[in-house]
Amino acid sequence: MNIWKWFKITASIAFLLLSFSVFILLGTSYGLNIAIKATDRYLPGQLRIHALKGQLFRHMHFEGFSYEDEHFSLQGQKAELKWHITSLYPLRISLEKLDLSALRLLHESQELMLDASFKTEGDEIIGHIIKGNTEIDITGPLNGPWRVHGKLDDLSQLHESLATLQSKVTLTGRIQNMHDATLNIRLSPGKVHLPQGTNPESIAFKSADITANYTALGMTLKGYTELDDNISSRFELNFPEARLNQAITADNKVKGKAHLTVESLKYFDNPLYHQILSDAGLFYQDLEGKLEANVKLDGTLKAPHPEGQVAMTEGRVILPKQEVTLYPITALFKSDGTTWQGRMQAISNKKAPITLTGEGKIKPSLTGEVVIEGHEFILMNNDEYYVEISPNLVISKKTTGLHLEGSMLVPKAHINPRTFAHSVRLTHDAVFVDEKVDPNPLNLTAKIALDFGEDVTVNLKGLQGHVEGMLYLKQQPKQGPTANGTLRLVKGYYEAYGQKLNIEQGELIFSGQAIDNPNLNLRAVRHFNQDNSALTGSNELFDFSDENLSHDQLIGHTTVGIIATGKLDAPHVKLYSSPPNLSQADILSMLLIGKPAAQASKSHGALLLQAMKAMNLDKGSKGMKMLQDFREAIGIDFDVKNDSLSSSKSDWTKTSVSIGKSINKRTYLRYNVGLFQENSSVFTLTYLLNKFLSIKVTASDVGSGLDVTYSHSD
Repeated sequence: MNIWKWFKITASIAFLLLSFSVFILLGTSYGLNIAIKATDRYLPGQLRIHALKGQLFRHMHFEGFSYEDEHFSLQGQKAELKWHITSLYPLRISLEKLDLSALRLLHESQELMLDASFKTEGDEIIGHIIKGNTEIDITGPLNGPWRVHGKLDDLSQLHESLATLQSKVTLTGRIQNMHDATLNIRLSPGKVHLPQGTNPESIAFKSADITANYTALGMTLKGYTELDDNISSRFELNFPEARLNQAITADNKVKGKAHLTVESLKYFDNPLYHQILSDAGLFYQDLEGKLEANVKLDGTLKAPHPEGQVAMTEGRVILPKQEVTLYPITALFKSDGTTWQGRMQAISNKKAPITLTGEGKIKPSLTGEVVIEGHEFILMNNDEYYVEISPNLVISKKTTGLHLEGSMLVPKAHINPRTFAHSVRLTHDAVFVDEKVDPNPLNLTAKIALDFGEDVTVNLKGLQGHVEGMLYLKQQPKQGPTANGTLRLVKGYYEAYGQKLNIEQGELIFSGQAIDNPNLNLRAVRHFNQDNSALTGSNELFDFSDENLSHDQLIGHTTVGIIATGKLDAPHVKLYSSPPNLSQADILSMLLIGKPAAQASKSHGALLLQAMKAMNLDKGSKGMKMLQDFREAIGIDFDVKNDSLSSSKSDWTKTSVSIGKSINKRTYLRYNVGLFQENSSVFTLTYLLNKFLSIKVTASDVGSGLDVTYSHSD
């Protein structure tokens, strides 16, 4: 028994001596190195220190240290630690100082550089983390919980991916441990910069509040954002695999929901969005309406599975060019992540609606079809165009591209475009060198039956009447639209120069060619009788002498007319009469001025010449004979010239009419006017001094000049 007692005393003394020896050993630099090496058995990673000084329980200096495990690596240039044990039971530790400089934290290729310092005041740990202009304070007892407060002025200093976010951020939170923490992030008014070349360049927001809660079950992220007073959103996301000491990756599971509210679409009624849509040819104003979206999310960040719906109510927009107001506009779009369904309806000028209904698939690729239906929907309602349509169309999105099929009735339309008499239009075969225009940028395949109803009228450059008929429109990928069918002008007439010509036959015939250049079949006539006409039977074009009147030919009814055939942009024109005993000059004069050529005044000369040129009647020997007869009839020189001009970039033709008159033996006056060109009117007065010298004075609307000419011939 005494031996056992002695053994216990001896063992206790030995343990105390050993403990004291270990304590003394750890209090030396050599013991400190042994203790650091012993950590390899207990730490999950590897700790490496380049240079170590000091004592374990007092003051330690680290020069060049690193720690690395399977999740992250930590490197630092310097570290200084002051601490001591204030009580063994219960164990109490006092941290006097902990400074860490030039820390480099690397977590799955994401790098963060910062400086940090920690110290204790009583039982409180006070930490200060600095990264550029970003400062974060952490306070609390050693065993937690720790309070977090920070201000972040430049988020790009935390990570380059945050450089697009321009805002001041306030961070607050509480951390008990890795499974019990709450962090709150508040963003002040700022903006998010979009990728370069995007329009708009950035999106402004009013505020954002985000709260992250960490538990043993993962992280829950809740947030509320405001773009302005009209647009706000709420969301809640659950990340069951997220941990405070681990970054969220693309493979993390996620589940949650989000809600977006747009109280008024006036947010998009501003010059910026007007410019974006005007580039696409859409002009609008006074945009209104309410938009709500609800989305549920499942899956992973890399492969999310969203489902939800977007609804618009009380929508309203004005299309100023069409002078159409769409109100109300309602829309509903739904998706389960794999398929989609949608419906939209709009009423034009409070009359009739148009409805779009569609459905399709989202995966593996976006496909589906949209049915467009309407009855007497007002498409345009301005001074030039009033158009109603009744569509029954189907737009399909397939893997091969877009397809458009169906029919459309135009029950009512009044076409009255403003025109300009001196506008110059290029012919259909004109080509711009080096200009590449895609005739079908949407890669559209189309088959549409276009039917014109009973109340379709046209009033274009004096041409008036009702249009009827049907066209079958087609379009293939990488090609322009073509058409088959015939449009007829009924009860029509053509009015020009104060005269009215009845259109007995007017057809545009489409035979599969380009839609903007159909074949023309036109016959316009004017009727005369004994009571209102005096027709000439002369074979001389523009023979205006009284002797050439043949009253014997005025018996009965006389009709003069014009026939136009060929392509619309280059028609072939022919004059005719019934009975067929009138000259071409008489027919043209009767059509344009209502009188035979013999009764035409000198003031009608330029008018007749301009008509000859427009209808290509001045070509060949017959055209030259017309001009010669006209000169002899009214005693004025007339001529029509085509001057071809060339440059390195283009070739074009200038057409002009020249009118001249000898005032006396020495003086000659000429007036030259260009047809369809601006600034081309020129007066020229020539005075003959003798048979060798002459003076020429020229005046126009762009300048004047004086020339002295010497001429000599052998």
